[in-house]
Amino acid sequence: MARSFDTYTEDIYSIFKEIDGTSYHDIIRFYECNEAGLDHLDLNQSLEISITYATALFEVGRYEDFITLSKDLLEALIYFNIKYFHGEDIFNVLLFKKAAAHYQLLQLRQAETILWELLKINPHNSAAAYLLKKCRIRNEPLFLKRAKAMSIILFLLAASVISIEL
Repeated sequence: MARSFDTYTEDIYSIFKEIDGTSYHDIIRFYECNEAGLDHLDLNQSLEISITYATALFEVGRYEDFITLSKDLLEALIYFNIKYFHGEDIFNVLLFKKAAAHYQLLQLRQAETILWELLKINPHNSAAAYLLKKCRIRNEPLFLKRAKAMSIILFLLAASVISIEL
């Protein structure tokens, strides 16, 4: 006897719930094996699985895949007007992780743009401010790096001249 479609989708979700939340490779494997069946779940179940998959991608360092998926997830969150998911401000969390993924891929301009937007939304977000500071330091203009190097050389030269005079 054939199983009903509802039973099939309930089975997918129940199998997903059995996976440990910190076994990221198992979550990725589950998602990629059952991706076609996930479209038929209800919104909350589909979002929960997709967000967990995106987090797993981020945690294992598959940043390109995370960025691609996070674009779709952020659009879905905006479209369905979802800000909090399981008590967490999921929109800000995904945006921050997207910025961190760009930072890890050395796409500093994209990371800075996202972080500025995050800080416009929540000026008290210390993690975003810290990552923005790291992006700005790492993305110094070449002339500034050369000026710093020149000032160090001149300082050492001055120190050597003073030591010779003594």
